[in-house]
Amino acid sequence: AYYYLTAVVLTLLMLSLPTSKAGMNIFSALLALGGFGYAIFNVKTLTKLEKFAFLFCIATYSIGGIASYALHASELDFAYYMQKNSFWLLIPVFILILKHEQLKNLACIAFILAATIAGIESLYDAYLANFDVYARSTGFLGHSRHANSMLLSIGLSLIYLNKKETRTAIKSLLWGCIIIAILSLLVSGSRGAW
Repeated sequence: AYYYLTAVVLTLLMLSLPTSKAGMNIFSALLALGGFGYAIFNVKTLTKLEKFAFLFCIATYSIGGIASYALHASELDFAYYMQKNSFWLLIPVFILILKHEQLKNLACIAFILAATIAGIESLYDAYLANFDVYARSTGFLGHSRHANSMLLSIGLSLIYLNKKETRTAIKSLLWGCIIIAILSLLVSGSRGAW
């Protein structure tokens, strides 16, 4: 049951990364809680790397939070730090769950699909909804995050294109995703990406 629940939350997180900031926050928190719960109840089954990742990331997150509060003594700055750096809590969870090949493939394909939808939306917004030669597409999340999503989508698609076991029909779809991502990058002006 835990495996399927993790698969659902992971898929929803990957679908929300290029499309919804609220979804990112909600599903990241759920995934972190689930991953930490799993780690606590199954600590004996964790490898040394997994244990080290949990301890290191929790320590880094905690020390940063303490330093943020000590140096600024503002609850607002502390809360801002804790929110913006919560990715430290997801790193060990991803190490734990992405060792399963099915979950890794599910996460990658969900992200590519969501990025393609965001790319189509950005092309529609730039040229059909608000036709303007100087339009700059933002996707669902703004310039920099949209461009980052498109770049990551291209990278993940290329990985799957280079796998021998990927079927020809899937490769054709992946090429379509890459073309959409490149076109979306072009109309975004690609400023602010990685």
